[in-house]
Parts: sequence; C-alpha cells; structure tokens
Amino acid sequence: SAVRRYFAGEFEMAGLRIVGLVGGSFGDPNDLALSFVMLIPLAYFMSGASQSSIGKLALWSILLALTLGVIAAQSRGGFLGLGLVLLLIVKQSHHRLAASVLLGVLLIVVVFLAPDGSFGRISSIADYEEDESAVGRLIAWKAGLRMFADNPAFGVGAGVFEVAYGQAYRPEGVRGKWIAPHSSYVQVLAETGLLGFICFLSIIVISIKHLWLARQSTAHEQNEQDLDRLVKLNKGITVGIWGFLACAAFLSQAYAWLFNITIALSIVVNRQIVEQVEFAHSVHRTSDTDHQTAG
Repeated sequence: SAVRRYFAGEFEMAGLRIVGLVGGSFGDPNDLALSFVMLIPLAYFMSGASQSSIGKLALWSILLALTLGVIAAQSRGGFLGLGLVLLLIVKQSHHRLAASVLLGVLLIVVVFLAPDGSFGRISSIADYEEDESAVGRLIAWKAGLRMFADNPAFGVGAGVFEVAYGQAYRPEGVRGKWIAPHSSYVQVLAETGLLGFICFLSIIVISIKHLWLARQSTAHEQNEQDLDRLVKLNKGITVGIWGFLACAAFLSQAYAWLFNITIALSIVVNRQIVEQVEFAHSVHRTSDTDHQTAG
C-alpha cells in the first residue's frame, strides 16, 4: 500500500513530486489533493461527534493521512484549498482556541513527516511568471474565455474543451495541441456557456444556503446526540464544498464524482436535520398539550 511504501522508502522524487508503484483511480495528483481537501473537514467534525476514543483516534489518523497527502501531492491549488479549509474549520468550531491548537499540532506533525522537498513546488506560487505550468494555465484560461465569447449561450460542448483548443483556439507559436482548461469555472463557462455556468453556480449557492438554513434551524434545540452528529456532518460538508471551490479555481474538476456525491449528501443530511427538528417540536407540542389537559 501507499503508506507501507512511504515508510519503506519505496518512493522517489520526479522533479518535486513523489512517484512509486502505487495505483489508484486518480491519474493526477492535483485531483487527488482536491479529494483529500474535501474529506479533511468531514474527518475533523466527525471526530468531534464520535463517542468512542478509538473512533476519535481513527478519525484523527485519517485526518493526518489526508493532510499529509495534500502536501505530498505537491498541488498548489490543493495547498490553497487546504489553507481555506483549516481556517473555516476553526471558524465553524464551538471551541475555536482548542481547534486552532489541535490543527496547529497536526500541521507540525505533517511538516515533520512530509518527504524532503515537499514544499518546494508549493513555495513557487509567488513566482508563477517563471513557472511553465502556470503560464500554461493562463493560456488555457484565455482560450476558454475566447470559446465562451464565440459560443456564449451553450458553449463548445461538455467535455470538448481540449478538442476545441487543439482545432481552433491554440495560439500561434504555442507548443502542444491539447490542453486542459485548468479551472473548473473556465471549464463550465467554455463548455456549457452562460446557461450551464448559471446552473453550476446555482447548485453550489443553493446547496450552501440550505446547509446554513438547516444549521440555523437547530439553534434553539436541545443538544441531542443524533442531532449533534448531523449538525457536525453538515459543517463538514459545508467546509468541504468551500474547499472544492478553492481548488476548483485551478483544476478541471467541474464534473467530479466526489463533488456530485457531496451535493447529494448535503440534501440527505439537511432533510434528516429538518425531520429531527420537526419531530422535536411535535414532541414539545404534545407535552405542552398534556400538561394543559392535566391542569
């Protein structure tokens, strides 16, 4: 497994990234980092909901592995998403000082365990003009905006960005016939046009709004274990979506399966919270009626 190979030293550095005999469903370390960023807040908040010491330890171990994975992936977009996620975790926590200390300790451990050279590529964020991949992103973004300008309503077609770039939008003198959009927002705008872009943003905005409304509905409820677990899951999903939004600015992941699953999960969790709150209100009303009848 990847963990065993890491501690056995069976990885090597390809440039500034780790490579080795580890397989998986992700062919791009940037995409892997995005997935880890979305899962980190879930691991954190669910560790707070766990009533078992073993469960808490397991979830914190997962949290450590996910955070270390983002660093080892050498993804600058993933690193920015990680920073935003950690800040939002602290903001969403009831005990912010304790959360800050715990996450600070986590980062110290991650820095200690991270392979040599892990932060080299991340530190190049400020020197994007000298980075070939950053220049490629700018070329892709400009091409995507040209695609949108030529096809404002419906775009060039979902999944067709690379073909459209190679056939009609590659600037003269630029090597390489195919290039990814390198931004989910540019991807949606270029491939699906304004209508698709509005739908994409609407899904995100409505999901975040309903997550917030579901949490607000529990503000005056008693701290029951089941409801508390759902609220923490709600927070983890919310922060995970924000992490996706940060990473998605630099990755072509508009149609990512994990994002779609997260949106679907938010609907389920919100519905369960609403049902729990409605049930609690019905119990209170029944109790008040019984007291009035007895009086």
